[in-house]
Amino acid sequence: MAHQKEGQDFSRFTLLDCISEREVVDAWQALDRELNERVYLKLYKNPISSENLAEIQTYIAKSKGLIHQNIVRTFEAGEEDGVSYISQQYVKNTGPLELEGKSFSECWPMVNTLIDTLAFTHSLGLAHGNLSPGSLIQDETGNLRITGFGIRLDDDKYPAYQSPNSDDVIDPADDVYALGALVHRILTGQELIPGSPDTGSLPADVQAVILGMVEISDYDRTRDLDHVREVLSRYADSINPDSSLIADNSFAKPNELPQVQPEQAVHHNVRERRQIPTSVALIGLIIIIGLAGFVFIYLPGNQTVELEAPVGTIVEPQAKQTLTEEQP
Repeated sequence: MAHQKEGQDFSRFTLLDCISEREVVDAWQALDRELNERVYLKLYKNPISSENLAEIQTYIAKSKGLIHQNIVRTFEAGEEDGVSYISQQYVKNTGPLELEGKSFSECWPMVNTLIDTLAFTHSLGLAHGNLSPGSLIQDETGNLRITGFGIRLDDDKYPAYQSPNSDDVIDPADDVYALGALVHRILTGQELIPGSPDTGSLPADVQAVILGMVEISDYDRTRDLDHVREVLSRYADSINPDSSLIADNSFAKPNELPQVQPEQAVHHNVRERRQIPTSVALIGLIIIIGLAGFVFIYLPGNQTVELEAPVGTIVEPQAKQTLTEEQP
């Protein structure tokens, strides 16, 4: 491969800044003139085989909707003037993920994020296919980023993370095996030997989860990442001295808390206790007068009562008062 330099055009890209030069590949920050955005461009010093290149291109076409905050997307793969290239999403100020010398409880947030991301990918019918520590990086804020989805090359340097029965078809079972190998490495400090995991010092449920993830047979390998997360989370909490601290998630402020009302004073005077307030009595009297007026003045249909001739009169004799009725 001819030496590349800044400002040079390569295919649809303009090379901006050389990020790294390695034995197998050079990495550049470049401008994709078709996308009109900066990308991470890998230029391979040895051509990628036509079969591998076709597999990568097929995966890129299938994974157009694979958009996730922890996934570094792959945009393009091809060959120009005998130079194979792969362009990926550019993430500023990334670095390798540091796992050495850390306890499992310290690594658990990263492992948990990895499980979530794989579960999302698998729910779309996709898989990474070549998961290893080399595909795990962190951005400038410390967030996990996963690179290399669908990219499986012949020069991969992490054989301990490759499923023994992996074939040309990328399968979620391959990701589960790699995840198990990574957890095994963190918990035991040893790389996984296929068929001989070293988990004797771990709790039984953790052993069972790891053994289930690194089964040689794809058919016997666990696919239940929710169960994996549950067991590993419980174990991380058990060895984390701060796990018993419960965060206060209440949004109530001290002055917004319910106030305890003082008890009503006890009335020792019986007459005072039975006294009806004047305002209540006045309102009651007004209501009674209003009802009486309504009954005597209005009839149903809002008609007034017409007074007729008296039905009878009262006769008052001189000696004796008697009541006589006058006929009409």
